[in-house]
Amino acid sequence: MDEMTLDAYRRLVGLEPLDLSEMPYGSDTEAKAEPDSMGEPRFKSNTERRAWYEWVPMQDAAIAKYEPVVFHLVGRHNYTPDIQLVFSDGRMWWIDVKGSWKAKNQRAGLIKLKQASEEYRYMGRWFALFWRDHEWVLKEYNK
Repeated sequence: MDEMTLDAYRRLVGLEPLDLSEMPYGSDTEAKAEPDSMGEPRFKSNTERRAWYEWVPMQDAAIAKYEPVVFHLVGRHNYTPDIQLVFSDGRMWWIDVKGSWKAKNQRAGLIKLKQASEEYRYMGRWFALFWRDHEWVLKEYNK
């Protein structure tokens, strides 16, 4: 099977669509990236902030969220993607913003991204987004 929208998958397996906007902060699966008093997400890095304001608006997504959920992985690991994009046709992208391949914490994050892309393949497409040579570079996992 090549690619399937989230809605098509849900129809196939008989699941009702999830409305992530109604999940309260602090639930077992939702991340705690609450906005600050100005309504801006609390970014963990300047690279994430730049991606949010420079790259995300160019993607024409219907919904964009910063750190919306936590995925529980095999081996008692958790993975929180930096950005979730939901497109009007139902496609869903999970994006991990990285400043460098070289930093130890970045490599650990990429390992979790790869694991999440295997375990939650049905949830959409999985990407790492890098700022390299004065441009954004998007690398897909589990095509």
